Amino acid sequence: MATFSSFHETRSRLEKLIADTEAPRWRLGLEDFLQHWWAEVIGDLDAAMAAFESDVVFRTYGSMGTSEEFTLEQRKAVYQAIQDAGMCAGGSWDNERFYFGDAGISMDATWTFVHYGAMLADHPEPVDPGALYLVQRPLNLQLPLTEEGHLVGEILYAGHPSLVEPIDPARKDDLLGSLK
Repeated sequence: MATFSSFHETRSRLEKLIADTEAPRWRLGLEDFLQHWWAEVIGDLDAAMAAFESDVVFRTYGSMGTSEEFTLEQRKAVYQAIQDAGMCAGGSWDNERFYFGDAGISMDATWTFVHYGAMLADHPEPVDPGALYLVQRPLNLQLPLTEEGHLVGEILYAGHPSLVEPIDPARKDDLLGSLK
């Protein structure tokens, strides 16, 4: 079994980064990101979307999507479909590196999540569409910020999976750490 952080371990590292960040603009952006990501993890879609300014931009590039731009409502519909399938819209991450610049915040990481095989169209090996898999993939996340530091977008660049491992459905909810 692959090694990876639980949701709580990932959250603890992000909270430490926020506490250690001195620049108010970037700290606010990280706080908004934490609110958004944690709301994805616990399935609170309204809170996940509330972290963004109203003029938000969502895009997914790489092996998981197209360069198509999504509105707030379209992105919420995607999250709802993931949630309806019994999945978590967020994942944990490891080996994260954050970069701060004029446009906002960027993060490189290894992203870990649980998905059905049907959600792995970019995996070159055959998978059972109805089976659950632990998935890891490289991720670059761009978080554009307002001048004050609020999130105005989420631009995701996802690489092909580096790990796709079948899991027992009974372990799905505990694999990345119990949220109860």
